[in-house]
Amino acid sequence: NRCAWRCSGWPPQAATAAATWGVLALSPALVVAAGSCGGLAADVEVGTVIVGETFAWSIADATAFGYAPGQLPGGPERIVAETSWADRAERAARADQTAAVRRGLMLAGDAFVTAPLADPMRERFPGALSADMETTATARTAEALGVPFVALRAVSDLCGPAAGQQFHLEIDVVAETSARAVERLAADLAG
Repeated sequence: NRCAWRCSGWPPQAATAAATWGVLALSPALVVAAGSCGGLAADVEVGTVIVGETFAWSIADATAFGYAPGQLPGGPERIVAETSWADRAERAARADQTAAVRRGLMLAGDAFVTAPLADPMRERFPGALSADMETTATARTAEALGVPFVALRAVSDLCGPAAGQQFHLEIDVVAETSARAVERLAADLAG
């Protein structure tokens, strides 16, 4: 995530560019988003691995034109991971007996989800588990290029935590959790 800022510019655009290059240059069987994310659901804890099942834009609002919250004009209401791939990703994540795992809606946008943004976002997307800046851009790119997509991201911090919740973990810790899940998924694909 940090390199996306320094090397390529703003994360959603950098993710789109990187995913496009990767798919066109490497012709992968699957695109996987990995790394960290912010926990958005009130009951998500830091360290939880979020398996993306559906993806939407957190800030996009074309509802005045008849679109759903998070839907870009002309685009799908939600980008949906193929069930078989999401199932495999979830199995890979659950193989780690120490990590909590949740599966569902992941949001991405061009703003950090601070406490003032978290509650309105939860109201607009009651089932959303997490927020980051790259996942939906990568999912949309993979979809447009005809390649399956899944996300395995670990929660590094909470978007507007409740009293008593641990607020964050070191990025290296959650990156390792996400990487182990991706390694297990890759081993499953190879075997």
